[in-house]
Parts: sequence; C-alpha cells; structure tokens
Amino acid sequence: MLIENKIRRFLSQIEPDFFGGCWLWSGAIHRCGYGTFSHNGGSLAHRASYQLFKGETKGLHVLHKCDVKCCVNPNHLFLGTNADNVADKVAKGRARGGGRKGSLHHASKLGEIEISAIKAACLAGETQQSQADRFGVSQSTINEIVKGKAWKHVK
Repeated sequence: MLIENKIRRFLSQIEPDFFGGCWLWSGAIHRCGYGTFSHNGGSLAHRASYQLFKGETKGLHVLHKCDVKCCVNPNHLFLGTNADNVADKVAKGRARGGGRKGSLHHASKLGEIEISAIKAACLAGETQQSQADRFGVSQSTINEIVKGKAWKHVK
C-alpha cells in the first residue's frame, strides 16, 4: 500500500508531452533542471521514477534517452556507470564546452588559423606578449599554445 501511495503522489506531478512522449515533471525543479521528489532518501524525480517503475538503480546513474532533464518517463531512462554518463554527455554535445575542440568550443576567442600564426610568429622570435596583445588574449594563453598544452590538435 505504501508504494501505491508513492506512485500515486508521483504521477500527480507529471504532465505528459504527447508529441515527444516525455513525462514532464511539474513538481519542484532543482536549480540544475532536474525534478525533485522525495523517495527512498533520494530527491531526483527521474531516479525515483526508475526505482518506482523499473527497480533498483544499484548505485548506478539514471540517464535520459530523450535528453530532457525534467522527463521522468521510465521508458526514456536507463542505467549507466559514471563513464557511461560522461560518454553520453559528450556524444550529445552537453559536456563542458560541448565536448568540442578549438574554434568549435563555445568560449573560443581564437581559430585554428590564428593558432598557426601565433605558433609561427613565436617560432620566428616574436614575444608571447606581442602575440597576446595582437589577438586580445593573455600571455599565459599564448604560452599554453606555444608549449602545446592548449590547441594540441593544431600544428
């Protein structure tokens, strides 16, 4: 009877998305975008959904097939390790920087052409500071480029 009450309480806080098939959480939302629901000491609604409708998580992450943080449809959820979670984020472009390198990175101020020019100029004897001033970045950024610690993929 207790589990039935939890399921009833859980289902009262979802709104179905008839087009995408998601069960959108209408209850409290954590600042990171996931729904919250008190269940078995856990507070994330998608974890509670997995436990209520599919079974125990056995210490694994609960991942979304649909990639909608507030979705709690158990058919959109699957278990994975931390490595699976990271790989899923990178594959879906949600990793920090979207898992993208170089000019495709969201915070990039430089492109591959500029990096090649910086490396060539410093190799020819220009100072790192002159290149930093030229491209509007810090000298330490230029140093990371020249040493090959940043932009490793550009020769």
